[in-house]
Amino acid sequence: MIKHDQIRAFLVPKFRTISHFLLAQGLTTAGNLIYGFLCLRMLNISDYAMYSVMFGFMGTLTVLLNVGVSNTLAHLGTC
Repeated sequence: MIKHDQIRAFLVPKFRTISHFLLAQGLTTAGNLIYGFLCLRMLNISDYAMYSVMFGFMGTLTVLLNVGVSNTLAHLGTC
């Protein structure tokens, strides 16, 4: 019975953390979806095209610039 209690004491906090993370990610995704639909409905075609290009450009830059540069800079800052 002690083994069962130890396993439960170990796993319950982990599941709670994972469920909070998944809930936050779900809410963020739903909010972004609603925001995207609002932009789609409220902007005219040329403005939405400009928004889409800039959003794609920013996403590409985020991925390219976060390939480990931030980890390197954080490490150098602690030396």
